[in-house]
Amino acid sequence: MNTPLRIALVGDYNPDVVAHKAIPLAIDDAAAVLELPLRYDWLATSDIHDAEALADYDAIWVVPASPYKNAAGAFIAIRYARENSIPFLGTCGGFQHAIVEYARNVLGWQDAAHAETDSEGRMVIVPLSCSLVEKTAAIELRAKYADCPRLRPRQHRRGLSLQLRHCRGVCPRAGAG
Repeated sequence: MNTPLRIALVGDYNPDVVAHKAIPLAIDDAAAVLELPLRYDWLATSDIHDAEALADYDAIWVVPASPYKNAAGAFIAIRYARENSIPFLGTCGGFQHAIVEYARNVLGWQDAAHAETDSEGRMVIVPLSCSLVEKTAAIELRAKYADCPRLRPRQHRRGLSLQLRHCRGVCPRAGAG
């Protein structure tokens, strides 16, 4: 038998969060279809104090449901994945925290902040406008995540290229004609 692929699910597990119940099911279904042995562990953000907590994982998924109990733990996981070329997925709050981590540690914007927890920084990014958390209804979202035209030159000089996809292929860049 092959060694199982190990995935760290970084976030503060809450059984009342629909995504937290769905993520393990989705991983199990994908593993079954791919006939891939894998194992995943929930790592609470309050338990991540340094990169050593992540050393045994092959992939990192920073899950939804922020603000996290310890945002620093989420940032450690995100930075570890980026600096060590570990496959990374950030969904919802995890994606937003990845943008903040990149702004701070690659672009050098030490005062980059997440509007969810700090609206006073000089460079507040990723403001939350989602009023749909844990709601059920038929909705249509368009361009929920897009890059900011005024930030593109600095992002691209440092290697960040956002590729947004939908069912018809690559989305046109935000603001593109």
